[in-house]
Amino acid sequence: MNYKKIENIIDYMFKDKSHLKIALTHSSYAYENNVQSYEVYEFLGDALLGFFVSEFLFLNFKLTEGELTKLRANLVNARSLKKVMDNLDIINEVLIGKSLVNVLPSSVLADIVESLTAAIYLDGGIESAKKFVYRFVIENRENVEKRRELLTDYKTVLQEKMQAKSQKIEYRVLNKWGKPHDMNFKVGVFINGKIVQEAEEKSIKAGEQKCAQLYIQQLKKTIK
Repeated sequence: MNYKKIENIIDYMFKDKSHLKIALTHSSYAYENNVQSYEVYEFLGDALLGFFVSEFLFLNFKLTEGELTKLRANLVNARSLKKVMDNLDIINEVLIGKSLVNVLPSSVLADIVESLTAAIYLDGGIESAKKFVYRFVIENRENVEKRRELLTDYKTVLQEKMQAKSQKIEYRVLNKWGKPHDMNFKVGVFINGKIVQEAEEKSIKAGEQKCAQLYIQQLKKTIK
């Protein structure tokens, strides 16, 4: 294990290197070599990750409890944490047993991000762990804003707005083209029978969402 390489990448120098080794030791290697795996660190790291992300969202976004919960889950799910590991490019430093010949699944890579968080916390305290999470998991407010947009059900939001005004909303496919496996759709949203927005996407559902999003943005500009 190249400690210096890993420390340079994660921007943290361990006082006790054993924390780092444990954080990157898979259970298969631990079993074969009678050493500790990352699993207990993962338990602590999961709680720390949840706390840091929750704190960031609470302080920076005025959302409902349900929206905060959904956004936090998106930031710390296995797919997102797997991307963190891909970006760090330290997968080859993970200690795995001879019995494990396949590529490590996303769930394991996510576990390692959690165990790394715990290792940094145990070695350097809460602020060091927080710095790691903010930099590599949260990244910045813009990243979280993009995640939030992807999670927003714009059709439902627009439906509620129109219902409040007793206005009828309808979506129609205006055009479609392409091969059966690679279709494109132009979708329009109509308010009281009048088209107010168009969008082109690779599926009807995505087109409807895009129409709703664009029209909501248009309404906000009108209000301003």
